[in-house]
Amino acid sequence: MIYSLRCWYSIIQSFINSVHVLMPITYDIKTDFLYKKGKAEGKAEGIEEGMERKSRIVVARGYEKGLSLEEIAELADMPVEWVIAVIREIETEK
Repeated sequence: MIYSLRCWYSIIQSFINSVHVLMPITYDIKTDFLYKKGKAEGKAEGIEEGMERKSRIVVARGYEKGLSLEEIAELADMPVEWVIAVIREIETEK
């Protein structure tokens, strides 16, 4: 029995369709390693940005109250150089 190429294609296609219906592929993305890694990295990045934003608020408020650079750096838990850079940004925004 010799089948044409078109006939073989039709047979294979019908087989694939029947297998597809009988065996659906389900995948829970939340269990994927890369998904979990990306989520953890995003969470850590968000926490870091939030902490920096809070430190900037502390610097701005300390600067407005006339605290010394060392006092502001201690309150913000950042180096004095960083405090100076933030104060310069505040000054240029005014």
